[in-house]
Amino acid sequence: MKNKGFTLVELIVVIVIMGVIAGISIFSYRSLFARSRLEETMNEVRAFYEGVNRRVVTEGYKYLIQIDENNDRLAYISSEGSQRDSLVLREELDLEFNGGVNPIRLTVHVDGFVRDEDDVREFLVIDENTGKSISFYISPLGVLEAKLQ
Repeated sequence: MKNKGFTLVELIVVIVIMGVIAGISIFSYRSLFARSRLEETMNEVRAFYEGVNRRVVTEGYKYLIQIDENNDRLAYISSEGSQRDSLVLREELDLEFNGGVNPIRLTVHVDGFVRDEDDVREFLVIDENTGKSISFYISPLGVLEAKLQ
């Protein structure tokens, strides 16, 4: 009579293989989730900046953008002192920049040019959990460049 079952060793090998596959899947999913959170933040910053540019063009006033690493937010106010709005980063994200004073102050003019006080135009948004970041740069011509690192 033949046994028609699995041995204990065969069952343990299958369980170990399934555990390794599950571990790799969870790690990949977590990394994918962190990347999508950064991409979403990159799109939010772009939309915020484009919204300021639209206001400048439609209202004809220059706007001041403040990038504040201590409060982890971007804010804008018109030269007329109205229409203040801000974009606050998620709790697990950190805003950083080097040089200049805090906050960075950029003025978006009606002609499309962006002027600054301290020649600091680059800032980073860093995911505290993974260490991955997005590098943002606003050129003097008013172009926002973003790169996921």
